[in-house]
This record gives sequence, structure tokens and C-alpha cells, in this order.
Amino acid sequence: MPSPEFDFTAQIVYKPEAEKEADLLAELIKIREFIPENEKKIGLLLGYSEEDVDFYVSRSLSRMKK
Repeated sequence: MPSPEFDFTAQIVYKPEAEKEADLLAELIKIREFIPENEKKIGLLLGYSEEDVDFYVSRSLSRMKK
């Protein structure tokens, strides 16, 4: 669970044709809990490969179980 003291502001810079994706990214990063499906969407929106995103999500989930 994120700490209330850890707050940040994000600036999303995008080309006009990517406005819809930028809006979706902005909505997803407002969710302050780890939801694997959302993490996958964020990674793909940021341009990471599906393989890299899957690795990140599975690694994060395994660390959360410890």
C-alpha cells in the first residue's frame, strides 16, 4: 500500500494523435494499488515490449508474496 507521504506529480508529454492513450495513462497512474492488468496496460502504453511487461509484473507479484 503506498504511503500518504509519497505523493508525486506526473507530466505526460504526447503528440496530438496520442491524446487518447495519454488520457488512459493518466487515469491508470492515478490508481494507487498494484493491479497486474493495469500495470500491463501502463507498460505497453509506455512502449515496453509485452515480454518485458510480463517479466515486470510476474517479478513484482513474486516479490509481493514474500
